[in-house]
Amino acid sequence: MAHPDFALDPSLAYLNHGSYGAVPQVVLAAVAAIRARQEANPVAFFEHEARAGLRAAAHALAPLVGTTAERLALVPNASTGTATVLASLSLRPGDRIVVTDHGYNAVRLQLEAVAARTGAVVTTVAIPVPVVDDAEVIAALRPALRGARLLIIDWITSPTAIILPVARLVALARAEGVPVLVDGAHAPGHVAMALDRLGADWVTGNAHKWLCAPRGTAFLYAAPGREPLPLVISHDQPLGFPQAFDWTGTIDCSGPMALPVALAWYRAQTNLMVRNSLLARVGAEVLTAAWGTAVTAPPSMRGAMAAVAAPAGLGIAATRADALALHQRLRREFRIEVPVMAFQDRLWVRISAQVYNSIEEYHRLAAAVVTIQRGV
Repeated sequence: MAHPDFALDPSLAYLNHGSYGAVPQVVLAAVAAIRARQEANPVAFFEHEARAGLRAAAHALAPLVGTTAERLALVPNASTGTATVLASLSLRPGDRIVVTDHGYNAVRLQLEAVAARTGAVVTTVAIPVPVVDDAEVIAALRPALRGARLLIIDWITSPTAIILPVARLVALARAEGVPVLVDGAHAPGHVAMALDRLGADWVTGNAHKWLCAPRGTAFLYAAPGREPLPLVISHDQPLGFPQAFDWTGTIDCSGPMALPVALAWYRAQTNLMVRNSLLARVGAEVLTAAWGTAVTAPPSMRGAMAAVAAPAGLGIAATRADALALHQRLRREFRIEVPVMAFQDRLWVRISAQVYNSIEEYHRLAAAVVTIQRGV
């Protein structure tokens, strides 16, 4: 659906805000203005304006996520945040890192590399879908935490779009003396966040997704005493956390410097978080009714995304290659942009809901998959 605030192709049903977001025109204009100042005098920009602009961005973001700017390092993306924390740990052979099978693939690959380098062991806890309630998740993770070195938990899972009971899991881990890294890639602007009260050791989150900030804008929160070094050590290292993250070499920092403009746009939307969650819920109902399938979790564990099981009879298996093929076919033949995930021996279609989406687009997706099914 065409929306005046965005440059999205109006012929496209764009149901994948969750992957890379979409940047409002007013934010793109702010980025262009910052880049123009950068090009007018690069030396003055990088030696004077950039650092102040990045700290201003952190100060603007802090109240929305429930902390202070002194606890927020700016990073390019949540994957950099998780990699930074993992690099800061002195892991030994046999140290156990606990994750779930709903984790983000990039983090899984990071853990494989860490395990190969240090001898640490990754314990993956399976949480079958559909999930019934929070208690089921807690019961699955509780036995694995005893004696663990680290728990990595998703605030909102990427392949299955489930809001996990993060506060209860953090409390459970703390009771066992286990540090917690929360992968909150999808959390900012999607759910309410109170990082200081949460009690996690580290939380990383993207601003380019549900806050509609420019891509390359994310944060790493560190609790007092848990401040890591940046992956790249550069001139501002003596300043410590978080300022050491603001300068890790010459990069284009116009995106994160425009974060305050994105936050102003976000706050100007009326009940956006509630509106998006309701639309995603109705969209999921449209799909389950048309396909006769289920969603990965109840409404109480979902927000502005939902993962709906694809129907049988599509003539494909449940492999990653088949998921990619269906994703590409929906884009190519039906002009629908939506991710398809292979998870626990099924294909899942993960929808997003944002201000530019309408209920008609979910009906369009439902009909497209039924058309594919009938043509097999």
